[in-house]
Amino acid sequence: MLRPYRIAVATWNVHDELCAILCEELQALGHAAQIFCVGQTIPEQSDLVLSYGPYGRFMPIPLQISRLPCAKRPALAHWNLESIPDLRLPQRLTLAVSALRARVDRLHESPRRMPRALLGIFPLAWLDKRMHKFRYVGEYHFATSHGWVSLLADYSEIYARWHRACGVPALHVPWGTPQRWRAAEDLPRDIDVLWLGKPRTRRRAHALARLRRGLAQHGVRMVVADGVERPLVYGRERATLLSRAKMTLNVLPTWHDNNFVFRFHLAAPYGSLVVSEPFLPHTCDYRAGEHYVCAPLDAMAETVLRLLRQPQEREHIAANARRLVCTELTLARSLRRIVEWLAQAPADESHAPIRSGNGAAYSLGKAG
Repeated sequence: MLRPYRIAVATWNVHDELCAILCEELQALGHAAQIFCVGQTIPEQSDLVLSYGPYGRFMPIPLQISRLPCAKRPALAHWNLESIPDLRLPQRLTLAVSALRARVDRLHESPRRMPRALLGIFPLAWLDKRMHKFRYVGEYHFATSHGWVSLLADYSEIYARWHRACGVPALHVPWGTPQRWRAAEDLPRDIDVLWLGKPRTRRRAHALARLRRGLAQHGVRMVVADGVERPLVYGRERATLLSRAKMTLNVLPTWHDNNFVFRFHLAAPYGSLVVSEPFLPHTCDYRAGEHYVCAPLDAMAETVLRLLRQPQEREHIAANARRLVCTELTLARSLRRIVEWLAQAPADESHAPIRSGNGAAYSLGKAG
């Protein structure tokens, strides 16, 4: 059995729901978890720093760790929850562009004024706001090559395999359902079809508009919370919508994206069936026809109409999905895997294990 560790969870926004959830789950596993904002000092006595996303600039975290004496450095585990650049690009090209993009970002951390000033001048000012997927890859590889990242975990087996092929050890750790998302409300299923999330890309925006028109022709109304027509929803409001929705749609922003896992783990605990277009096998635990329904975009409206006429099939698959995310694909299980891997890693590897704990007390809650 693992001993409890002092874990500092990095966040880019103190109001981030996901950060609070990660802390809850770590505390339920017996660890002392504390939130700190990127840019602040990492809490003293930390055994492990856990970052995720990233939903902001990542390099301030490993760079701060690199400046600590070796005896006081916590392990750093980063859980990538973002897609990487287009998989069709040659690997060497992606790596070269990623290294350049990450080098531009590191100008933010320069102790000298002149390099930082360059970020306000074209073309660096333009580049600094773009190509974030390349930046993530470049930052991961740079930080890992310097021994500052103890573990790069990835929510996609495909992306983890890609990193390993580039010489960066990466562990596939699937996303999971947190405890707080497992209490479906006893509400009537009066929403036929639900869409949650921003359009993000022209591809997805056009596909959703076409789907909506196709369903409307048959009198089926699609409830949309996309940040444009209706504000994005979180917490209790989102849980209520999912508890009322018979089906939740998943449409990819890009052909290789892995956003299905988040939509699935949001909808399944509340008994809302996910209907998705085909996607790459980022995680093989989800099976079409057993845990969700798969349909090409051209046939998705027809599939939704069929499922509305066949409630028994719809409810059977939704029940299978709920069992999967509440008993097997849980967030606690994924976090346990990250901590166990670090605790058992050989001490002579560059991705060092969690160091021995300190005697000092470690306060819970938010830093600062």
